[in-house]
Amino acid sequence: MPLLLIALFFLAVAITASYYLFVKRPMGVKQYFYEEFHSERPSLSTQVSKIDQAVYGCLLKNNVPKKNIRFATVVPRHEKTTAWDFTELVISIPKGTSQDSVEEGVKKALRPLKPEVTHKSEKTSEGEKVLHVFALGLYTHKIRLAPDGDHRAYRRDLPRIAILIDDVGNEPDLARSFIQLGLPVTLSILPLGTHTSRIVQLARELGCEYMLHLPMEPRDYPHIDPGPGALFRSMGDDQIRQVFHDHLKRVPGAMGVNNHMGSGFTEDEEKMALLIGEIKRRALFYVDSRTTSETVAHRTAKGMGVPVASRAVFLDNDLSTRAMEFQLGRLLTIAKESGSAIGIGHPHKETLGFLKKHLQEIKTEAKVVPVSHIVG
Repeated sequence: MPLLLIALFFLAVAITASYYLFVKRPMGVKQYFYEEFHSERPSLSTQVSKIDQAVYGCLLKNNVPKKNIRFATVVPRHEKTTAWDFTELVISIPKGTSQDSVEEGVKKALRPLKPEVTHKSEKTSEGEKVLHVFALGLYTHKIRLAPDGDHRAYRRDLPRIAILIDDVGNEPDLARSFIQLGLPVTLSILPLGTHTSRIVQLARELGCEYMLHLPMEPRDYPHIDPGPGALFRSMGDDQIRQVFHDHLKRVPGAMGVNNHMGSGFTEDEEKMALLIGEIKRRALFYVDSRTTSETVAHRTAKGMGVPVASRAVFLDNDLSTRAMEFQLGRLLTIAKESGSAIGIGHPHKETLGFLKKHLQEIKTEAKVVPVSHIVG
């Protein structure tokens, strides 16, 4: 009997340990997923990306210079629970190239995307040809083919952009490379990353602004796992306060907070008010990563007098160069329209390489500042 009891005791210990190691707190770097890129109407994001790449590839193939491809407007649109960025492109047709040939080229590039992607043509009284493009029945792109030289003037002063690198905490060397990029990036550090404390120390030593990247419940939990230490709507107020307090201690000196995932949590008015209250009490700022169109985070923070801003674009949903060039164009356009914008990237080597390659363009088109300079 004593032996049986001992065996049962160790079996219980093993089961409990396994639960906390592999269920409550998955092991290894792969425990974190990068945001909830496609948690809402997944195929819409995919189709928009395909449209971007098809159009961009076609224009370059038809010898339209990059400088002739301009993002006129990028504005968020909503339909019920679906959110997307509507993009208006102005293509200045070079001399010696016909509008008809470019229009036919774009239509041909979009043809393989049917039936999910459709379009209709229009000719304006100003001599422009316009393609209206729809993905899954939603109006996503307006492509204006204009005579060369048709360039709208933006404000003369450079807009401000902030580049926020999320999900930092597992690769110190990559974090160092982003810090030493030559741009004042802001890091958002996971509280339970494998090298969180080392990266915090590194950011401090190199004078890089950093934030707490706070894991929160996604709408699709448990299908999507935010990793260990997440805030859940089922938690009591004291538990939320304690988890938040513990995470801040793991990222000492953080100037602000933004959500890791959190499409479920950031839709909850009561829970977000509690969290924002704790953020206010510590004189921090908040950045809404906008992982859901139904987020109340920005409105709640604003109403409670907490400095706040929202993500304008994710730079690297798609790690291809063409896709990231489109996202950078969107970011710059939003900044030019509103004066400032935040782009969120992630610790990918591809993202680092892209930013290095486009360093001069970014510095020419905008003033890059830490996130704390944009919140308000």
